[in-house]
Amino acid sequence: MSRFHGFFGLFFAFAVLTVTFYYTSCASTPVEEDEDKNDSLYEAQAKMKRIETEEQDFDLASAGQSSKSGAAGVRLTGAIPSIAFYGRGVKIEFENMFLNQFSLFDDKEASGGCAAKLDSVSSRAEFSITLPAGRYECLVSEKAFDGDRSSFSVSIGGISYELYPSNPPLGSWELTTRVPVYIDVDEEKAYPVVITSATPGMSLDYIQFVKIK
Repeated sequence: MSRFHGFFGLFFAFAVLTVTFYYTSCASTPVEEDEDKNDSLYEAQAKMKRIETEEQDFDLASAGQSSKSGAAGVRLTGAIPSIAFYGRGVKIEFENMFLNQFSLFDDKEASGGCAAKLDSVSSRAEFSITLPAGRYECLVSEKAFDGDRSSFSVSIGGISYELYPSNPPLGSWELTTRVPVYIDVDEEKAYPVVITSATPGMSLDYIQFVKIK
């Protein structure tokens, strides 16, 4: 009888081990599949992030929220907006700045379909931009028709630069590549930017900052 009990005990232990091994093996398989799925999802998300970054680098990202009311000839008031630089470069539309003695008007050829006109010698547009360390090129998209009435000033961090269009002016939207502005930033800081008029009458679309180093 004792031999029978011993044999039965060994058989029962073997059966328990077999069943335990079977269920353990089956349970582990879905976990590996989930890990594979998670890895695939991570790779897809990373790829999408790279695509978004490449598109941002290729086409300057617009900063700020549009303040345009929808009617031409509006003059904006309110808090001075603060912009944080990111990616390769940003452009700030004039309709998104704090404006004084500017008139907004619709223009299908302008970025965002809207632009601002310098109304007087006291016209003033303001915003603040935070720039990380590096070297930047600053250009303004403008449109002028009269070479004698086509200059304006951009002050960045208290340093003023006089900008003007091609000579003679093209009479269409162009960047101020004739007089590019370069800024060297040693450490990240916020720069107040003020655009003022020397001669009223010309139109401004946006200002852009591109990191070149």
